[in-house]
Amino acid sequence: FLACLGVALRVSGPAPEGTLFTLFLGDYLAFRVAVEFLKPVPPWIGPFSAIQVACLAGLVACAARIVRARQGGAEP
Repeated sequence: FLACLGVALRVSGPAPEGTLFTLFLGDYLAFRVAVEFLKPVPPWIGPFSAIQVACLAGLVACAARIVRARQGGAEP
């Protein structure tokens, strides 16, 4: 996780406040989506369990926040 964060910050230059946490949260959520495929839980929606659906929703929110911050928009 930390290696991905370091590369992302070096490539993009100075980041708005909160971007580091948002990137870390996105990495964690992507990890949880991947790991949940290894667990024997019943699917909830399609092939995804409830926690995977929640993580995917969180990933969408993280991506939207990063895009909004890069465009110079106000943070909520």
